[in-house]
Amino acid sequence: MKKILVLIVLVLSQYSYSQDVNLTGEISDTVIVTSSRYQKNINELPYSAAIIGLDKISTAPSQSVPELLRTESGISLIRDGIWGAEINIRGLSRSNVVALIDGNRVETSNDISARLSMIDLNDIDRIEVIKGAASTLYGTGAMGGVVNIISKQDNYSNNFFLKGSLNSGYNSVNNNYLSGLNLSAGAERWTARLTGSFRRADNTKTPAGTIANSQYKDNSLSGALNLKPLDDQELKLIFQQFNAEDVGIPGGNGVFPANATVRYPEERRKMFSAEYDINNISNSLRKISAKYFYQYMLRDVENIPHQVKTVAASNGQPAKRVNVLEIDPTAEHNSYGLQFQSDFTLGSNYY
Repeated sequence: MKKILVLIVLVLSQYSYSQDVNLTGEISDTVIVTSSRYQKNINELPYSAAIIGLDKISTAPSQSVPELLRTESGISLIRDGIWGAEINIRGLSRSNVVALIDGNRVETSNDISARLSMIDLNDIDRIEVIKGAASTLYGTGAMGGVVNIISKQDNYSNNFFLKGSLNSGYNSVNNNYLSGLNLSAGAERWTARLTGSFRRADNTKTPAGTIANSQYKDNSLSGALNLKPLDDQELKLIFQQFNAEDVGIPGGNGVFPANATVRYPEERRKMFSAEYDINNISNSLRKISAKYFYQYMLRDVENIPHQVKTVAASNGQPAKRVNVLEIDPTAEHNSYGLQFQSDFTLGSNYY
């Protein structure tokens, strides 16, 4: 029986069948990115990039930008606690990753500032991530990559419009209340947008017990105004403010003793941006733009080590106990930016 089966297999193996299959269709190329300093199709980028769109932002159970990015390939999540989080891109630390909001750089002088946690998710339209070195565009701090967060904007309309939305939620795991409000209006020559949010959470409960010092409270307010004085000219004004209070860092963030009480008593971020664009000047000179922005960040840390040291007697001095009561490092960061850009189209393949 085995010999018959082997013979059948040998006979069948002498014959093969093939058929040509032609696939037709069009590849969608509607994904446009701006992290290259001008609008470009994502398929034309020379580097690896990822786009997190509004669908994922509005449906993913995330409370910060790093949590939205954690499922992307090459990106890993770093936590300073339940509230504070950052990212690594392909193994390069957060100090090598540039963060931008509408192209405006979020600059701090330390790693544990939780800069990407100080952004209202309700005000984000999409997130563009460059994976890999982008130093030619953004300087040496972008050796790991770039995260560019694009705020929501409304389109001009021939008719006046007014719209709004209110969302709220509750998480029982940490008694977390959250709410957000969006209002926008506009017409043929102007659009205006106002967004606000509030969150408050107690310590997180897990099957293993309650995570002490994991509470937080924050709120945000942002506004945007776009004006078209002429058909080919536009003025864009953006203001954002984010405040956080009593943000706990469980376990001392791995730097301090495990029983230390470490928290952000106060975190602040303010940004103002003004941009003026002139479009379609000629067939070759497509655009001239000028932008100014200012960004302020406050990082306030409180560390209560709960640590007592015994110093042995020496040089005639008696032994003594030293109690470290509190350590309060505070830093203020002010960033100013000025950018001029002109876009030339010299041919179908030259920009």
